[in-house]
Amino acid sequence: MKKRQIIISTLLFALTSSSTFAGTREQASRLFASLTGAKANRAQLNYIEAQIKAGKQKQVARDIIDSKNGINTRGMFYNVVLKNMVTPWTTEDGSTLESLNDMSATIIGHVRDEYDYAPDGSIVGPLKFGALLHENVVYKADGRVATEMSYQTTKNCNGYKICDDCDSPSDIKGRFRWLDTETNKSVCRLTKFTKSEYNTAKNSNKLYIPHLDLFLDTNLIKHTNAHYETIERLGLDLSDSRVLKRRTQDVVLHNNDYAISGLLTTRAFGKAYLTAGTNRAPVAFSMKNFFCHEMEQLNDTTIPDYRNRRDVDRSPGGNSSTYKSLCIGCHAGMDAFAGAFAFYDFPDGALVYNHSKVAHKVNKNVVFEDGHVVSDDSWINLWNIGRNSALGWGKTSEGYGVKSLGKMWAETDELNSCMAKQVFEKVCFRSVESQTEKNAVRELASYFKSTGQNMKKLFIQTAVLCMGE
Repeated sequence: MKKRQIIISTLLFALTSSSTFAGTREQASRLFASLTGAKANRAQLNYIEAQIKAGKQKQVARDIIDSKNGINTRGMFYNVVLKNMVTPWTTEDGSTLESLNDMSATIIGHVRDEYDYAPDGSIVGPLKFGALLHENVVYKADGRVATEMSYQTTKNCNGYKICDDCDSPSDIKGRFRWLDTETNKSVCRLTKFTKSEYNTAKNSNKLYIPHLDLFLDTNLIKHTNAHYETIERLGLDLSDSRVLKRRTQDVVLHNNDYAISGLLTTRAFGKAYLTAGTNRAPVAFSMKNFFCHEMEQLNDTTIPDYRNRRDVDRSPGGNSSTYKSLCIGCHAGMDAFAGAFAFYDFPDGALVYNHSKVAHKVNKNVVFEDGHVVSDDSWINLWNIGRNSALGWGKTSEGYGVKSLGKMWAETDELNSCMAKQVFEKVCFRSVESQTEKNAVRELASYFKSTGQNMKKLFIQTAVLCMGE
């Protein structure tokens, strides 16, 4: 690790040597802007500059990210910078304008939480970024379903335990009570809501957030994005661990554990990539979003095409050489991966998994009768030979289902490189073009891997690298 720090420090000098060196005031301004997308006020600049002068660049960068030690950024790193980076992954057109959804919220919460904790509060280990491609996880708001609470017009708690971090509103209309299942005792919260407003919330299956004394539109996330849209519309601070809480996808999204594979089985991912088509889009866009490669860049006509399906014309325009010199190069690798998604579809606004039943759309188009017919959810990595082997694929070369595919993708070296590249471009405000910048991204990728794929540390390291010297 010490050797890598020396290399990164050398790259820092190289990145800044061609331009005017920044003073500590300018460094403070750049650091704040890169991690919030906003301009720091005088008090914030004074504090950040003092920390930089004291050699505590990484610590103050962390303070900016997590709104700690007097730097109240209201979660702007999570609400703005990180959300804008990952939102294009959740939509086919790559727009940053998409609302918060279960996929982007899960990434944000995972990056924020950083570590997995045991019940006693001790750290179990890092939350590896790659684990998002295969683990049973989704982030949603933490609260109480309105139907699980009772309402009284009494304006005090009368000896009941007051919920943690619950300040009394200035205009008390009544109180909520619910049962804490861990202690089996009633918990009380004074509220600004009237009985009528509570009844409306109860009838609409709304979710109550106790420490904020507010209702979200719905607790359900399988068929609608309203839960997350309300969080964004209200401008809730995503650095607050009570706003987004780590949960499993069981029941809220899927009823079959075999169907669950992190981001790849969220509603937003299904809406973007499994709504229509032939279930190849999940592969093509995963290559783009997680490995920074368009399908055209992965075109390799030297690998076998025995997984190419019947809807791929072997003689487009009456010319078989077009297939052999172009079409085969993308479809051979992509179709071999895409089998993992064979049992998924997105009808009626929800991602549906039918175990052992291939979605009709996968095989419905027939152009070449002798092409591959998908009969299960098996997948094969045909890109672990040839020029695409340079991506450093995970050790497993074949399997069944999205979970095993996601795990192999998570172990792929190119994931580290792609994340380093995207973070660099986000916080350094420029694309990676010069050899010096490419070298910096390569070292950042190695650093990211060495941290157990800790995305927050990658942002900190990169922001400090690009703040100037």
